[in-house]
Amino acid sequence: MFTMVGLDLVAAHLSLQRSLYTYAEHNQADQAADWAQLMAVLYDEFGSWTAVQQHLPDEAALQIDGHKLGQIKAVIITRNNDVIKTQTKATPTPTWKSSPILFHGHQIGVLHMQGYIPSQVGRLKLQITRDFDEAQFAVLAVISLLAFLFISSSIRSFLEPLEQLAESATAMTAGDFDAPLPENGDEEMQKVVNAFSVTQQRLHEARETRKKVLADIHHELRTPLNVIANRLEAIHLGLFHWDEQTAAVLQEETERIQTIVDELEQLNDVDAGVRKLDCIWVVVQEWLPKIVSLFAAEADHRSVNLKLSMPVSPLCIWMDKNKMSQVVVNLVSNALRYTPPGKNIFVGVKSTIGQVLLSVRDEGVGIEPEHLPFVFERLYRVESSRNRETGGAGLGLAIVKEVVNAHGGEVTVRSWPGKGTCFQILLPEHDLNQHDVNQEN
Repeated sequence: MFTMVGLDLVAAHLSLQRSLYTYAEHNQADQAADWAQLMAVLYDEFGSWTAVQQHLPDEAALQIDGHKLGQIKAVIITRNNDVIKTQTKATPTPTWKSSPILFHGHQIGVLHMQGYIPSQVGRLKLQITRDFDEAQFAVLAVISLLAFLFISSSIRSFLEPLEQLAESATAMTAGDFDAPLPENGDEEMQKVVNAFSVTQQRLHEARETRKKVLADIHHELRTPLNVIANRLEAIHLGLFHWDEQTAAVLQEETERIQTIVDELEQLNDVDAGVRKLDCIWVVVQEWLPKIVSLFAAEADHRSVNLKLSMPVSPLCIWMDKNKMSQVVVNLVSNALRYTPPGKNIFVGVKSTIGQVLLSVRDEGVGIEPEHLPFVFERLYRVESSRNRETGGAGLGLAIVKEVVNAHGGEVTVRSWPGKGTCFQILLPEHDLNQHDVNQEN
């Protein structure tokens, strides 16, 4: 901006000088006319150009606009082409001004003269130029001051939300996720603030989730550890004797701890690997029966009927076979845990409008409606008493949701208290005839 103002000042200065030069050009043309008229007066007084030339030195004191006749360079070309000079070295050039010399309406010669600037015009030009430049510099100073104040204000208003955002970021690194965010700023700044706000909220939620998870893990591990510690202390004090019952209790609690640790490790693997799925083409009819068959012995032991239904036409899914197998294992394990003897568990798969629907439905105790929105949260336990015989660590369904989401699918649950629960998974379907199938046995 300062460059533009400077260029404007230079342009204005040059324009003024051009105007003054044009004025001087017109003034010099008037000078030539005035001197030509004076020569006509001399011609009238002396009667001929010869007499004028003889008396010209005597008339050298004549002056116009502060310049004497003897001080100017002028040449008179008479109508007879005689040359009369005011100075011996006066030689006309194309830049000289000329004016006809008229006597009683007849041209008796032409005056050629070198233009000059009258003293009063010179002083006026200098005064105008000086006053104009001073005014221009005053304008430049005012504009510069206003521009500086405006730019300083703009920069301050721009940097203020950035400084506040930096303070909030510093506070976040110290663990304070409730630091205020700037509310002012332009549209682009508000976009940055909004993005930062989302990050701040997610970090806050992650911290709260971490606190809750740690508290739940502490609770889950404390119970079996207390049982083991109390029983061993009782044995040490002689209150209990080491027998098969004591060994069975200690083994059960140890297995409970091992289950929690294993599920935490699985969940950690899922968190670390959801973006690194090792996907292959899997034919559902070859994969799912093998997973379900793993629970045949346990189902017989619990007197539960485990039933599998699949369509005849092959279905193909692009998926991480190991992680999706863990999903089915977790769902069927839960179903077996809550299904009483004599009841049924239905595992089914079918194609539905470009998707594969995988469902696990049991005829167990069901889930109360108030618990349904939270069953996929980590370490959430439906049993308020945390019965270790029927309930897991509360991580199995969280693993299910993480894996299904990583595959671009969706998992939902419906339940009817006292009648059973149904988990449904929707995954993208792929045409077996359009893809090469990589099968793993």
